Amino acid sequence: MSEPKSELYLTGYILFLMDSDWKEKGFGVSSVLSPSNLVFNVMQVNNNGIVSANIESETAEENKAPQVGSQTNYYLQRREAQLKEDNVLLAAQKESAREMLTEKSRMFENYDSSGTGQQKLCTLCHAAGHNKTKCRDAPCKGIAFCNNRDKHPEVRAEIQDLKKVLKDLEKRQDKSKNKFDTFKVARERATSSFFEVMRPRLRKQNLIKYVDRSALDKDLMILKRAMANKVPLDERNDWELPYIIERYKRSNVDILSLQDQH
Repeated sequence: MSEPKSELYLTGYILFLMDSDWKEKGFGVSSVLSPSNLVFNVMQVNNNGIVSANIESETAEENKAPQVGSQTNYYLQRREAQLKEDNVLLAAQKESAREMLTEKSRMFENYDSSGTGQQKLCTLCHAAGHNKTKCRDAPCKGIAFCNNRDKHPEVRAEIQDLKKVLKDLEKRQDKSKNKFDTFKVARERATSSFFEVMRPRLRKQNLIKYVDRSALDKDLMILKRAMANKVPLDERNDWELPYIIERYKRSNVDILSLQDQH
């Protein structure tokens, strides 16, 4: 009997995320999904007036459901777009850092090294033929002026820093992608949930019986097992749903009775 828990957990998680958005609009999750909006009790089934009133209340609830559903769908779409945008931005930053690192490393390796057989260089101006004590030139302005990579450890340090930045961006982009993929899968599961799709379809087959929400949910659980959690595509055959439930009850009467006792 774990199926309803998982559905309620997923629904609760989505509503938790939506709560802050709804409060900004002047109403919270508790007001939208209050017990008075969700629970309908029929005290006198033989009283046509009470049954009719409850059916009208149930219909009113269904009319409100698309509004709540559209709020949920709007939030999920916006959240998915935000996660996707974050992922694309990090991917672009990672690629930019990779290109810069490749170019800097290539240029650095093309510069000369002090160990290539040329004369000893001045440590100040990086020119050959004298040392620092006899140097009358200005200090070297950069690796492009002396063409010697060994005299410019700061360039090597920049390359090492770029490698660290790239590694960090790769980790962040991987984390962002996993977060986006996980959210997308969760959203697809939520919008294609057996209970979400089949609840209004089963209710239409017996409006009087399914004024009782607990009876509807109980039959939905049975229908889910009978259909192996697969949503039937052709709604023209929905008239068969009550018969499928009854046949499954008869074939599993002992199991269902045992579960009811718990």
